Amino acid sequence: MKTQLNTKKIKNINIENFARSESVSGAIDDMIMFIIILLG
Repeated sequence: MKTQLNTKKIKNINIENFARSESVSGAIDDMIMFIIILLG
């Protein structure tokens, strides 16, 4: 349960970062980090 909550929190942070990212490379970096975290 705790792990799921942490994953949800991380997911929300990444979505916010992705939304704020103005550069394409920044958005790609955010998505790569997001995928790495999901695969964990």
